[in-house]
Amino acid sequence: MSLNPIVCKATLIEEVNKSMRREVASLTKMMTMFCTVRLCKKYKINMGKCYFRVTPNAAGTRGTTAELESREWATIEDLLHGLMLPSGNDAATVLAENFGACIYYDRLGESHLLVGISLLISDRLKEPRPH
Repeated sequence: MSLNPIVCKATLIEEVNKSMRREVASLTKMMTMFCTVRLCKKYKINMGKCYFRVTPNAAGTRGTTAELESREWATIEDLLHGLMLPSGNDAATVLAENFGACIYYDRLGESHLLVGISLLISDRLKEPRPH
């Protein structure tokens, strides 16, 4: 079986400051979104019904913001919008705080991931749910 790669040809229209160094924040946010969506699909997490609480650490994150307030609740879906549309560092932090351990355990394998998700769920059950 041979694989036929898809070849894309594009014409460069204009370059602006092509040698200027830039921060990789947007790339990091895209990877945060990719990993979040991947885990939600893999473990059948409903992104519109799963809520995370905004920590004071996330709400106080510097840079561009989705204007999240400490201790408010937000769905994963809302956090993804806040992450990608206004490029919210605060939304990225909430997702990282909640999914970071899951990504780590997911890489170790299925049995380790179950431990990670159990820790995440038990921690979340201690807090009141949104109304």
